[in-house]
This record gives sequence, structure tokens and C-alpha cells, in this order.
Amino acid sequence: MRRPRRSWSGVVLVPVLLAGCTDTAGVGGGPPTVSFDFEGASLGAAEFSNDTVMLTLRHDTNAQTRLWFSFRLANGAGRPLTYRLDDALGAASASTWSVKRPVVSSDRGVTWSRVQDAHLDDPAFVFDHTAGSESEWFALALPYDFSRWQAVVDTLRNGRWVASAHVIGASIGGNAVEVLRITDPSVPAADKSGIWVVARQHPGEPEGSYMLEGFLRWLRGDDEQAAELRRLAEVFVVGFLNPDGVLAGNQRVNQAGLDLNRQWAEPDPATAPTIHALQREILDYTHDGGRVRILVDFHAAPGGRSNFFFYNDAATSSPELFGEVRALLAAAIGANPDFVPLEGSTARPTTGGARARSWAFDRLGTHGLTVEASSNDVTYGPFRGQYATEARLWALGQAVGVALAEALFDVGSAGG
Repeated sequence: MRRPRRSWSGVVLVPVLLAGCTDTAGVGGGPPTVSFDFEGASLGAAEFSNDTVMLTLRHDTNAQTRLWFSFRLANGAGRPLTYRLDDALGAASASTWSVKRPVVSSDRGVTWSRVQDAHLDDPAFVFDHTAGSESEWFALALPYDFSRWQAVVDTLRNGRWVASAHVIGASIGGNAVEVLRITDPSVPAADKSGIWVVARQHPGEPEGSYMLEGFLRWLRGDDEQAAELRRLAEVFVVGFLNPDGVLAGNQRVNQAGLDLNRQWAEPDPATAPTIHALQREILDYTHDGGRVRILVDFHAAPGGRSNFFFYNDAATSSPELFGEVRALLAAAIGANPDFVPLEGSTARPTTGGARARSWAFDRLGTHGLTVEASSNDVTYGPFRGQYATEARLWALGQAVGVALAEALFDVGSAGG
């Protein structure tokens, strides 16, 4: 007999506004200045040399990894500037930098556009931009800050089809980690399977959060397949597993300097508390009689040029699961050709359980699926040569939802 799930704990989260909405220091006259002291910002140093801004990347907290940058330019409106990242090749390969196109916002993060004039000038990454406002915001990719996720959770907590929302633990920095349970309450929980969906283990992969948001929009909407999935499944969503890393502007790691998607085999509650708490929550669910059908983990590929999947191979999972996950991938690609054709995704061994994907099989005997969005342009399909937008990332998340319904729960297509 399944025990009732724990209810919302009463912990109050105070939303943090996007940094650009309130920070006006340095605006209103004087020479151009660069700042990187806001939520999600990351830069080691910035120096002006005539019309060139010399930038240096910052290492992640307690780690040597680095790639993400986000900074603000004040008092530069109308002035053509060249931004030169001289230590670029110390952070990533030439092939990665050669396709990078940073984003910029002239309206404090409301809208973002790509900087088109960018190139690798060995060993530097260089881009040119003329600011359109006195407060210009730059980032390596479309930002998705912790404050945005908090606002989403605050909106959904008492929203339609959200059966419960509760805190399962906290990060090293004390930021609460919450799980949303989305389902049709008219169907008893004992008659449903569980889908667990997570994101943002790696801070510098904001595209994963956009996909998750798109998945949530679809799941809570009026689509017939989504409605049927809510009747057949409980969907548990943990949207920010590394809030500390995102707040600090890290690329890869949490506050302890750990890559959280390598901690799943034996997560230390002191150094990887969010993974430890999530595993405890999932195992509590199974001990209460719940069956996990799949663990979906949204990510992005900083050097990639396709939207693709990592999934468990046949040899180390099982032929049955392998056939089922291949059907799932085919359904996602059929729903949205912005995903690469099936041969562009990668089956990997499950052994070791260090990643979310492999832990799902090793510990739960079920599917683990990593969904990777391109951080750059794509080389195929209807959006060939185009870089990610918010709407396209939402649509990828929606396609994953459609695939879950069709392949794992035998829910026919809306037109079928």
C-alpha cells in the first residue's frame, strides 16, 4: 500500500529578481565599465585598451573547469567595442570556440540576441558589438538563472495539476531543492507509474532548463496526450539540482567543486547533498510501492551542434529496455525534427552508476535518459545553421513529453 507523499514543508523561498532589473550602478555618464557581481555572473577580469575589452575567464568554485561567462557593460551605448577573451583555448577546444556566438540583451534580460561577429583568433576568442543601451548584458548562452526557476515554482505551487510541492533538501549554500508532483488527482496514485525529471546538474547548461520549462508547459496544458499521461503517471520534477553553481556563475561544478553528474554512485550528503536528497526521495517512492518508468535528465552540450540523447545500451541494460528507449527516441524525433536523426544519438554502457542515467538502471532497473540540447547552431534539419531560441528549446522539451506518452504509456498521437 502506497503511503501518502509528504506535503509542502512551509519553507518560504524569496524570489530573486534578475540581476539586470535592479542594478544601475555605473550608468549615467563616465567611461564604459564592466561588472560581474550579480546573480549568475562570471568573469575573472576585464580591462579596457582603447576600444578593446580584454576579458579573462574565472575558474569554477573549487575547480579548474571554466567556460561560462556573463557580465554587464555600463555607459557604452553607441560605442563599437571588441571583446577579446585571451585565455579561451585554456578552457575549451578550438572547435568549441569556433562555433560560439554569445548572446546580448539591451533591455536587462527581457530579450536576447546573438552576437554574429565572433570568431577564434588563436588563442583568443573575439567578438565585436556596439551596445544599444547604457546597460548591456552579455552571456555565453541564453541565461536561465535560479531566480527564474524560483518564479516558475512559485507560480506552479498551487497551479493546475500540481498535486504537491515540497522541499527534499538543500544545497551546500542552503538553497532549497524542491520536487513538484504533477498528475491527475482523480486517478489513484496506486494505479500510476512514476516519471522523474531533473535538470541543471551542470550550471553552464541553461538550455536544459528551457527544455524542462517547455516540458512543464506541455504537461500542464490542454494537449490530449498530456492529459492522458497525467492520468497514467505521476511526474516528479526537480528543476535545479545545482543552484549554488548557477548562482556563482560556474560552468560545471557545485560549491564543493564536484561534477554532480558523476556523484550518483555514492553521493556524499556533505559535498553532494542535492543528489543525496533526490536519491533518497526516489528510493522512498519505490519503497512505498511506486514504480519508476524512467529518469529523464536535461542537459546541454557546450561544444555540440545537435540536439541529441545519451541512453543505456543493450549490452549492459537489457534488450527489452533498449528496444523501448529506441522507440522513445524515434517518437521524440518524429514529434520534432529539431532533434538529430536517431543515428546521431549515443548508446552508452550503464556500468558504474556514477551518472543519473546509469544509476537509474543499476539501482532501479529502469530507463535513464540524458537529453542534450545544442549550445550552438545545428547542422541538419529545418533549423540548419540556426542557434537555439527560447521557443525552440521549449519545443524540444514538449517533444520529450510526447515521446514519453507514446512510447512508455502507449498514448496515441493527438491526430491518431
